[in-house]
Amino acid sequence: MPTISVDLASVVQGGQVVVTGSGFTPNTTATLLIGIGGGVALSLGVSVDIDGSFVYPLMIGGNVPVGKRDIRVVDSSGVSSNTVWVTVSSAPAAVVAAPVVQAAPAVPSIFWIGVILVGLYLITRK
Repeated sequence: MPTISVDLASVVQGGQVVVTGSGFTPNTTATLLIGIGGGVALSLGVSVDIDGSFVYPLMIGGNVPVGKRDIRVVDSSGVSSNTVWVTVSSAPAAVVAAPVVQAAPAVPSIFWIGVILVGLYLITRK
C-alpha cells in the first residue's frame, strides 16, 4: 500500500509542506488530494520516480481554508495512500513599518557660505 508523510503538522496560508511518498507505481503520475471541506478537494499531479517514491513541496495557498486539512495521494492504479492531517492557520497580518525621518545634514548651505565670504572680503578691504 502506498504511504505518505509530511514534514510539518501545521502551516500558515502561503507556507509550504513537503509531502513524501513511497510504494507507488513507478514512473507514473499520482494524484495528490487536499481536502478543503464540504467534500471539495484540490487535486494536483505528482510525478512518481523509478523507485515508486516522490518528494513534493506543496504550497498552501491563501485559498486553502483555515482548519485541519486532510492530504492523501491516489496511485495511478487507483489505490489510495494513508491520510495525513495538516492544520492550516491564517497568515499573520502584514506589519507596515513607519517611515524613517532623518534630519537634514549639518552642512551649511551654499547661500550662507557666500554671505560669509562676501563679509570677510568686505572686512579685509578696509
